[in-house]
Amino acid sequence: ASYPVVLRGYRLVFNVPGLPFVEPAFASVMKVSRDVDAQKKENTTNEDEFDVYENETHGVAYVVTETQWKAILRSETSYVCEDVVGEVYTSYQSEKTMIEATTLTFPDVDVGSVTLLPSRRYLDLLKEGASEWTLDAGWVNYLTRKVQAYDSNLTPGKAAGAAGGGGGGGEKGAK
Repeated sequence: ASYPVVLRGYRLVFNVPGLPFVEPAFASVMKVSRDVDAQKKENTTNEDEFDVYENETHGVAYVVTETQWKAILRSETSYVCEDVVGEVYTSYQSEKTMIEATTLTFPDVDVGSVTLLPSRRYLDLLKEGASEWTLDAGWVNYLTRKVQAYDSNLTPGKAAGAAGGGGGGGEKGAK
């Protein structure tokens, strides 16, 4: 079984270093600190239509077997398991339903002054999945208009997202 969910209090981040210049970064979720949340509420002059998505992530929670979960953990090294509660989309339930899940988060790593960005291919996969699952239209719009993909045509000196490492982006639960 699988369920489209919103994970409130977490934001989508691209902090998993990948292969420089090819797949520079992969996705994870990061818990939003209350201090950051309070600052955003106080600073209402810079609000835009996508601000809500700095405090929530939309995705799909999958029910997997213990064997499948172990395989996921073997393939997604360096992640930290985090128990979360996601809200199942009401289009799939007659009333508001919460689901307990485990997601994989990635600890922030220092890659210098470089901003990690996903490849166009990887970002397109996220957008396709969001559309396929009929996730919130605002979320799909956020992925399309706000999340920036790495541009391999930039010179190496200007190339945001080209820092190196390794990793992937799987999980058990909501992303």
